[in-house]
Amino acid sequence: MGYAGGFPDRVTKLVLNDVGPEIDQTGAKRITSYMTSSPTDFADLNEVVAYYRENYPPMRTLPEATLAEFVGWSVKPAASGRLTWKLDPAVRNVPRTGSAARPVDMWVPFARIIAPILVVRGAESDILSRATADRMARALRNLRTVEVPGVGHAPSLAEPEALTAIKEFLGC
Repeated sequence: MGYAGGFPDRVTKLVLNDVGPEIDQTGAKRITSYMTSSPTDFADLNEVVAYYRENYPPMRTLPEATLAEFVGWSVKPAASGRLTWKLDPAVRNVPRTGSAARPVDMWVPFARIIAPILVVRGAESDILSRATADRMARALRNLRTVEVPGVGHAPSLAEPEALTAIKEFLGC
């Protein structure tokens, strides 16, 4: 959004995956909570899968193999022989306080976007609320929203609803 609003002539189409100019505070608190309190490592992939099932409600219904493949991209082998997050621990576990914690008004760059936009929203999302998605559609006429039923933040984009909408939007 920031790039597309900052350089509107350089973006021809934009797909936003369950994100908008405002983040619902319920979801923001949930993410901050697990980002600052998650384990640093895991014994094996089964333990990572169990962690995701416990902490990410939308993941609870995924088949075991699907979830294992998904979470496998989030971890890497550690020197200890265990698995650790691929994400830099400084990003994952630093509480957001101080002047850097002040929110940026993303409605300003959003309003400058001239490219057509497809918003893929998880129907159960606690990050991109339905009210924010509706406001986005009112603000920009070139915006279309597709909701993925039974999914929270964020759709994998492999769901039939998401994939069909993306292919149509991009002309694939």
